[in-house]
Amino acid sequence: MGIKTVNKVFKWNPTILSKLIIRTVNNKFDFNLCVSGLRGTGKSTLCYQLARRIQTCPERIKGTYTFNPKKDILYTQKDVLKAMNERWSSIIFCDEAIAVAFNRDFYMEDQKKIIKVMNMSRDHQNIIFFCIPNFTTLDTQMKGMMKMRIHTIRRGYGIVQTPVKSIYSRDSWDNSNNEKIEREWSERGLKPKYQRLTTFRGVIKFKDLPPQHRQLYEEIKFSRRNQILIEEEEKENAKQKRILLTPIARQIAVALEEGNIKSREEFDKFAIVLGASPVDMVRRVREFNRERGVTTKLNDYFSQDEEKPDGDSKIEERQDINLSQLNIKKKDKEVMLLNRRPAVIPSIFNE
Repeated sequence: MGIKTVNKVFKWNPTILSKLIIRTVNNKFDFNLCVSGLRGTGKSTLCYQLARRIQTCPERIKGTYTFNPKKDILYTQKDVLKAMNERWSSIIFCDEAIAVAFNRDFYMEDQKKIIKVMNMSRDHQNIIFFCIPNFTTLDTQMKGMMKMRIHTIRRGYGIVQTPVKSIYSRDSWDNSNNEKIEREWSERGLKPKYQRLTTFRGVIKFKDLPPQHRQLYEEIKFSRRNQILIEEEEKENAKQKRILLTPIARQIAVALEEGNIKSREEFDKFAIVLGASPVDMVRRVREFNRERGVTTKLNDYFSQDEEKPDGDSKIEERQDINLSQLNIKKKDKEVMLLNRRPAVIPSIFNE
């Protein structure tokens, strides 16, 4: 690793850095690298260049750390989790990691999964690149797992940093001290002197990708971004559906308790008339009951002597359903009735 001196700054390049990374993983460690910087400053370009150099590094064990852009450049949490779990001695290129490791947005459960898998799979000796606009937005625990961070100042030029060695400090990146140093530059209008940062380990220069690799990367990015947009739209639609069904599920749960819904068939009819599938309504009622600590099973609300309905029979004569039994607000009733549709009654209560 380059040593910082008073008069000389160590200069890195992708070839030198790839050798350091390979020596680290050959010593039975993983290597997590975070590359931050503004849009268009070359974060992904640098990681792509490093991946190409790593697979040609003479110190690499044969058959390990091959780089296949279509397989190794990942964008979604699901793909990253799967790669971390299943791969050994591989390159995992987590492009636009804002969608994977954002500290506030991280959907909590998925965040815990990523952190848990990263801890458990350290012996996998994977090389993982994270591209993110701002290092400070990375989850706190994930920051602590980074062996190196590079901040791209401009295209082809970045600052190399590594954690400070400390037994007691919880902040291995010495954010408080480095923030003071940066604030001084800003307040006094000084040109940044990155050598003063306690985590500074040199600068790195890198070139743009060759045309064929640039085209391949752009094609992958365009395709995967569309995939993310589709998945996010599906999540949002599911969220809106849950929001719409929750108040109705609450009222149906109360109606069950009060004995206004006495059979499985009545339950299915109410769900369909209100514009929801019986399966969705079962899930929503169960979730609502769990949230308020009710452990009664849905079957327990129904008369035990009722005959089981034919699972293939269709709902007919929907107009005989008395919505007033549910005490549904007029506005909700009008909206939900617009979504009426015929459906087959499924057998869903014996789950």
